[in-house]
Amino acid sequence: MANLQGYTQGAVGHMLNHYSRHDGDPHQEHYRYGNQKIDPTRTHLNYALYERPDPGEFISRKVEEADTKPNKTTNVISDWVVTLPKNPRLKGREREFFEQAYEFLGGKVGGIGNVVGAYVHMDETSPHMHFCFVPSCETVKMTNDKSHPLRWTKRDEMKNPEHKAGEVKRDKKGTVRYKRVAATDDNGNPITSKTISQSKMFSRSEMQDFHPALSAHMERHFGFDVGIELEDEGDKLLSKLAHGEYIEAKTKLEAIRSEVSKEGEEISRLRDRREEIKALADEESSRLESLQRSREGAEERVEVLEAVRSECGAADAAPLSRKGSLLGRVASLCSGFIEQLGARAGKLGAGIRERFGQATRRNAPEASGRSFEPASRRDFAQHAPSARQTQAVIQPQF
Repeated sequence: MANLQGYTQGAVGHMLNHYSRHDGDPHQEHYRYGNQKIDPTRTHLNYALYERPDPGEFISRKVEEADTKPNKTTNVISDWVVTLPKNPRLKGREREFFEQAYEFLGGKVGGIGNVVGAYVHMDETSPHMHFCFVPSCETVKMTNDKSHPLRWTKRDEMKNPEHKAGEVKRDKKGTVRYKRVAATDDNGNPITSKTISQSKMFSRSEMQDFHPALSAHMERHFGFDVGIELEDEGDKLLSKLAHGEYIEAKTKLEAIRSEVSKEGEEISRLRDRREEIKALADEESSRLESLQRSREGAEERVEVLEAVRSECGAADAAPLSRKGSLLGRVASLCSGFIEQLGARAGKLGAGIRERFGQATRRNAPEASGRSFEPASRRDFAQHAPSARQTQAVIQPQF
């Protein structure tokens, strides 16, 4: 990405020392941004694609040549900071990338006559180039057209009822506002002047088109998209900062993104664990329901056995004339009890067969086709004693 910054006359010395890593301050302890991280062991890797022998004098001379003299707040130098994209396909072609950026920028600032220098820094957090230039440009002088006073519109009136549509516009001092037009000489030719203005050299529309144009230039040369244009919204916001502030904010943003990524992984792990616990809870709930049903079935069987015991006791104590009917009731209870046991045995057998089959498929997938076949309910009923047999078994001896 590329970032444009401007500097006043008071900052020129500071920036020139930063660009060239001044010999009197090799570690940039004085001439540096407070938020930059410069590695002195890599400073020898820095180089200049273009450098004037007298950059300070050159800037002063360009300022003197301007028809409109800059004031203390005027940016007398501008600086396009072009950062090397993190594209693995550019490995080994870093200088080539900066050379292409230098060629592109030279055509945007009025040619080599305005260029102070192009300095590539390899000793900071990200490799980048400072393309420094004086924003000197020819501009057309503008003047008021006294025959065309401006008038308020209906839209103006909607915004402010005091601005009546059709009335002549006036500023806060009451001065009439006129249409601005190009000033011309006696021959009707536009009058131009040389001025130093970053905003006039790079208008808002030109700034909007800058990155797409630079990206297209690089793609034509390299044959692939090098990654000039920013797609991440966070990076787009950071690109509006000064270069030093951008580097610091970018580092913080990457640290935050890394932390968010770790938190996301932890959240994902906790969600998986939650699903595991839910599955275990569902399994335990099903087992509890099964135990509850088993308990209820056991209680029913206990009730039947208690009834049988009670009836047998009554039959023992009853006279002979009543023993037959009492023992018939006992036989009926036993028959129902045996049917319940048969149904339960059938379900148990089906469960055993299913589990045995799963174990066989899991542990011996190529085993023979023999399988466990538990007794069916019909088989169980065939071998279960009849009510008459039951009666004979429990009938007391007299």
